Amino acid sequence: MDLALSPEVYFLRKSIALAATVNPRTAIYFDTKFWIKLRDVRLGKPQDPPDAELEKVLTSAVATGRVICPFATDIFSELMRAGDLAGKRVLAKLVDELSLGLTLRTEQERVFTELEYFLQGRSRKKPTVPMRDKMWTCPAYVVGFTLPEHPEWEPDIQREIQKRFMDHLYTRGFSEMVDSFGDKPPVKRNDGLAAKLNRLNRENAAGMTSLAKVTREEFIAAVQFHFPTIADILRAVTEAETGRPADDVVPEEMKRHVLVFATVILKEYDDGTLGPQLPTLIIRSGLCAAVRWDQTRQYKKNDFPDHSHAAAALPYFDVFATENSLAHLVQQLKFPERYQTKVVKNSQELVAVLNSLA
Repeated sequence: MDLALSPEVYFLRKSIALAATVNPRTAIYFDTKFWIKLRDVRLGKPQDPPDAELEKVLTSAVATGRVICPFATDIFSELMRAGDLAGKRVLAKLVDELSLGLTLRTEQERVFTELEYFLQGRSRKKPTVPMRDKMWTCPAYVVGFTLPEHPEWEPDIQREIQKRFMDHLYTRGFSEMVDSFGDKPPVKRNDGLAAKLNRLNRENAAGMTSLAKVTREEFIAAVQFHFPTIADILRAVTEAETGRPADDVVPEEMKRHVLVFATVILKEYDDGTLGPQLPTLIIRSGLCAAVRWDQTRQYKKNDFPDHSHAAAALPYFDVFATENSLAHLVQQLKFPERYQTKVVKNSQELVAVLNSLA
């Protein structure tokens, strides 16, 4: 352990080290349906005959170093509500085996990194590490990075405690997390959000003149929502480049900097030059716009985790296994082509993909 490193840099180095496990393999993102199917096979109760074949081929592909199935926040939140504690323990053991103890960082952490890379790509000091390499962490951080701290600890002592705490967390798997949570879901659900958004969509339907216009509106709203994140990035850049304490930046000056940053993003969006940059904002805004534009469709509460799955899987995984409806929607929006991700809808298709890796 390098005691001179800050805990944040230490954490990022751990993320980059995990990329060495992910990169040589085909990374597969399972939405909740597929994890439940695999769990049921392990319980001796497969839902469909192809599920047993999938479990067999997948287990072999992971064991032989061809495939990895990292976990993610929204899958964890949903699966903690799925079945009794005994079933969750079977599922957690399965996740530990297929994920090799890796999980994708939270969406907020990914958005921060995506925006940071966008800014760095326009500066003199370009990023030296691929963005995807910073997106992996351990099961204990599936719901976010945190560190212990205490006002009475000396800075050097606190830094060492935090890094040793981190080292300990990196030894823990999902099985231990399930034992810790028990039958208590770790995250609350937004059960009233669908009705609220459907009402707002009806009230604003008259202003929708094209899907492109609606998508642009959603993208602008997504960027505005992350203004505090942009401000945090700019403060860090100011401190790193000038040595000036970030807290010394005048609030009005920071607001101007954030607006300039947002204007650059919007110009590249309008010019069509964003490419694969800012994937979370692009995917989120595209999916929300598609729901708004289709006036025969209403938001359902399951749409929100589905959109989270798509925003996690498409930019950072090679294969996305999901429901028919979501697969159709992301294909309609041409996201798989944009992010070079293969989308599959059932166990048969996934087995064919796995067999092609042999």
